[in-house]
Amino acid sequence: MKILYKLAANLIRYSITDDYYFIYNALYGNGRIVSKECNDFFDGHTIVSEHEVLEYFGDEMFNDLIALNFIYKVEEDERALLEKELDQRQQALHTGIYFDRLHLSTTNKCNMSCSYCFCSTFDYSEANPQDDKLRFPQQAMSFEVAKEAIEKSIQVIQMNGKNKLSIEFFGGEPFLNSKLIEEVLLHFGDGTSFGMDLEYGVTTNGSYLPSSILELLAKYKVRVAVSIDYIDYLTGEFRGEGNNLIKWATLDKNIGKLRDHNINIELQSVMSEETWDHFNYELIDYAATMGIKSIEIIMSFDFDFYRKFGSKEIGDRILDAYDYAQTRGVLLSGYWYQSFWGIVHPDEWVERRAWKTCPTIGRLISIEPDGSAYACKTTSKKLGNTDLFQEIFAGEAYRYYAMRAYSNSKGCVDCELEGFCSGNCTGAVENEFDDIYNYDEAYCKTIKHIVKGLLERYFVEIKVQLPETEKKADYISG
Repeated sequence: MKILYKLAANLIRYSITDDYYFIYNALYGNGRIVSKECNDFFDGHTIVSEHEVLEYFGDEMFNDLIALNFIYKVEEDERALLEKELDQRQQALHTGIYFDRLHLSTTNKCNMSCSYCFCSTFDYSEANPQDDKLRFPQQAMSFEVAKEAIEKSIQVIQMNGKNKLSIEFFGGEPFLNSKLIEEVLLHFGDGTSFGMDLEYGVTTNGSYLPSSILELLAKYKVRVAVSIDYIDYLTGEFRGEGNNLIKWATLDKNIGKLRDHNINIELQSVMSEETWDHFNYELIDYAATMGIKSIEIIMSFDFDFYRKFGSKEIGDRILDAYDYAQTRGVLLSGYWYQSFWGIVHPDEWVERRAWKTCPTIGRLISIEPDGSAYACKTTSKKLGNTDLFQEIFAGEAYRYYAMRAYSNSKGCVDCELEGFCSGNCTGAVENEFDDIYNYDEAYCKTIKHIVKGLLERYFVEIKVQLPETEKKADYISG
């Protein structure tokens, strides 16, 4: 019986040079560099017999093409593997096996109060007064709530045979409740005494940094992400909106303290309507001068931003800044960069294929000061409470978010980034459409423009490393 194969319908191909192409499966990944002869064979054969493939490529590459999801038997459904993975995921959700990240909202108070912060944008308390009236109270989390959340997180993780948990102190401004952060670090440490590997992070506006906490941040290798949208040395401003009484000199002093204690510092910057006119390279230069290696550019959670300023214009501004940052030894990243990174680092991407760029998809639990749990600070559905933590994973609300895996919506099917993009923050999608299984076309165009630009830069970089051989038909990168 003659066995026939077909080329994957969602195979994306880019020309690198006259002799080499980059190919990946838009849904499953597996990016590889292949020879022109390999690409030409794909061009000339939509359906081909097993004998023809073997004759052209040989046994080893034939098996590689199947394993990489580049070719299928004609009777096979290319999305069947995805459906199988989704079914397996749904069966396992109740165990909490996908959970490994905990956010603690140490306080919802903030001394900046920026209008475009998601704590303002995604306040669902008015829409759901019964369930969510305590979601954004002006209160601080107690150590008892934090301790219970961490202990029960550890139980879930260890029950699933794992030992790593990432804990992020969030807000509001987390350091306004620095006492809680100190208590958590002193009690749980690096997790060794609990049979765990604990890593910590804190996201802060950088304007308030108690000296008493610096030694603990250094000791437990706490990553500190400082939110700075831009630097205007003339006015001292660094935020598009908010409390402008706090000036840049204060942040510069506090960042210096962090650096002097050898604390891992990252910067975060928001590109939005409020910051558009202020966006410049001063922040990149500052990072380079301070030895800070990365800046995360968070794209606006307001989808009107992409329609107002244009996908190409926004994308080009990101790419230009990325290029400049490269010359200064600073990596600009964000959801947009992670999508590109996954395409060109297929082996590392495997473990995050389900949630892609947004950990809200089953990986994260966010705890409010009163102990209520959400999939993220930005999402609307309450998952439960710390006192019944294990039951969260068997709940319908957790399933709702966790099953937005692998592909985001029907509108994402056959997109070249289907398996690499989460369609912006899940909470932003929910806030815009009242449904997380949706997408915004203007945002999608922006991300596709940026990722294409990053791929083009990557191809220029690697082309000099490609081998020169007389026979390249069976060439496929490892």
